[in-house]
Amino acid sequence: MGNNSDLSGRAYTVYEKHWARVAPGKQNDPRCVWHRTLRSLERTHGELVRTLPAGAKVLDLGCGSGTLLRWLSDYHPHVKPVGVDVSPGQVETVKRALPGVEVHQADGLNFLRDHPREFSGIFCFHVLEHLQDAVLLQWINAIYEALQPGGFFCCRTPNAANITGIYHRYHDLTHTRIFASHSILQLMDLGGFVEARVVPIKPGWVVGRLRALLEQIVHRMIFWLAGDPFEHHFSGEICAVGYRPKNEER
Repeated sequence: MGNNSDLSGRAYTVYEKHWARVAPGKQNDPRCVWHRTLRSLERTHGELVRTLPAGAKVLDLGCGSGTLLRWLSDYHPHVKPVGVDVSPGQVETVKRALPGVEVHQADGLNFLRDHPREFSGIFCFHVLEHLQDAVLLQWINAIYEALQPGGFFCCRTPNAANITGIYHRYHDLTHTRIFASHSILQLMDLGGFVEARVVPIKPGWVVGRLRALLEQIVHRMIFWLAGDPFEHHFSGEICAVGYRPKNEER
């Protein structure tokens, strides 16, 4: 991630082993991703990509093992997906599985700074929760500068408003924070993004949709009992999107 403490830096050297323990049996190859996962990505984020012009570059910042790159390649072949990740092992996994996709092993912040105004969209899933305060602001500013005017920034992190939020905050030594809907939009405001909104995450299969409905009902009851009527987003992950202004005065 760049500028990590020694603990975080060392933790990344055993990251694949850590995730095998946290999520045993979870597929770590984009060729083996469940179709319901790809359908969920399409239902949730497809509208962001569908209207981009042919050849537009879309960056997966912190691409991991390449699930989102696989979705972009399969569902939106008119755009050019680009991935970057600090983990050599995960980058090699993507290169083997998706040989036609451009992917870089690099520090994300340095990569952004080396590619100003290059991308029509930037996805950043499960990265922001790893960043310290000063570094987080640097990343947000660099994301803004790496976007073309009018380009979108879409991020997903664990959701503090979900009852599993504390678990997801502390199951990984490299996590430094957790977001809820209001704080993720506050971050968008700090970065200068406009038209920022929370994006509902749409499951890609019927059972998942039923589970999401029950999750929403249970959490609404909990927040009502706690006397907090202001939160409305309770999925396990919180997702937001904002745009670099087309005609900017920043």
